[in-house]
Amino acid sequence: MGHGHGHTAIFDNQYRLIKQIRGGGHKLADQHEFLFYDDDSAVFTVFDPEIRDLTPYGATSASQQWILDNKIQKVNISSNRVLWEWSSLDHVDPIGTNLTLQSGNAGLGTNSSQVWHYFYMNAFDVDPNTDTYLISARSMCTIFKVDGATGDIIWRLGGKDSDFALGDDVDFCWQHDTRMHRKYLNYESKGSKEIISFFDNSAHENPAGGPDLKARKYSAGKVVELDTATKQAKLIAIFRAPGDLSVRSQGNLQLLSNGNAFINWGYNGALLEHKPDGTTIFYSGLDSGKLGLGTENYRAFKFEWHALPYEEPALMAFKEANGTSLSVSWNGDTETRTWKFFEKLNTGRHFLGSSARSGFETSFRTSRHPENVIAEAFDSQGRRLVSSPVAKAQHYRPRLFYS
Repeated sequence: MGHGHGHTAIFDNQYRLIKQIRGGGHKLADQHEFLFYDDDSAVFTVFDPEIRDLTPYGATSASQQWILDNKIQKVNISSNRVLWEWSSLDHVDPIGTNLTLQSGNAGLGTNSSQVWHYFYMNAFDVDPNTDTYLISARSMCTIFKVDGATGDIIWRLGGKDSDFALGDDVDFCWQHDTRMHRKYLNYESKGSKEIISFFDNSAHENPAGGPDLKARKYSAGKVVELDTATKQAKLIAIFRAPGDLSVRSQGNLQLLSNGNAFINWGYNGALLEHKPDGTTIFYSGLDSGKLGLGTENYRAFKFEWHALPYEEPALMAFKEANGTSLSVSWNGDTETRTWKFFEKLNTGRHFLGSSARSGFETSFRTSRHPENVIAEAFDSQGRRLVSSPVAKAQHYRPRLFYS
């Protein structure tokens, strides 16, 4: 069961650190969720191990006493002062979990490292206009809507005590990335209708050993319409990967403005885009070959991003028998279209040539043998963006290879 303690770092589009936001009240922020509530405050997950009597939940030894209290904190982003806090143990009885203490699939509760993840909040969304939260409790296979003013549960979807009847293919388990939506296609959150989305893993790693736990053979992104008057949950859209990937952990579903869905398949390291009818129009892995086997990613998003790094480009030049080869990169840059290369002379510089940007690293070769070189980046309008430091040409050394 993954978790990570730390703080949130905010960067601008030059990749300069502008703010660090930490947990308040001597608590460590957890990595699973972070959102801005408004201009002055942020909300995020906190995983807080506690010692409690777990005999009502199946503990068979005195050492089984550690349980994880999943919390949401709202803090002032300037002072880190806690403005509001919600606790799963205050509002949700562990008896409703899908992963029991004795199963070992969510920790045996014997110490703070083996704490029992009865709830496992891996995502939440917030609507500041209504001060409501949509919480994913992975270990309970349940989605909760919570009143931010009182902390009370408004409704629960799925799990052992669902407030809704689940329509065809709405059922889910061990889900991630719960989101609220004002509108999707012709459906709208209005009156008694609410539109939500989530990534339905329907699979879970098995820390006790053996094959993964599975509620069905495949994972899927889902969009669901809830009717709080009739207590019915209806599937609006479902997005499955070619070959029906089953994802034991992680994953997220992003609904795009044109109705398409962009999905990160977590543990499998795949990224896909689908049309509203589920048709796959983009499929890629985060890596390939041997490296692809161990590649995974918690979340991924598709949007326009324009950035010019504050750091200088990296330029290397290697001497060859028939000339010099150059390679340049500017990590994080999105605007360069052309690189121009120059020999640095005592009296100025000599233009060697140019090369259209090609991926992360752009290569260029000249028949000349310059001692010192410079690379300059130009955008699509021909404007110079940056000049690299002077690089001294070196004799080539073969790369080291590790088997």
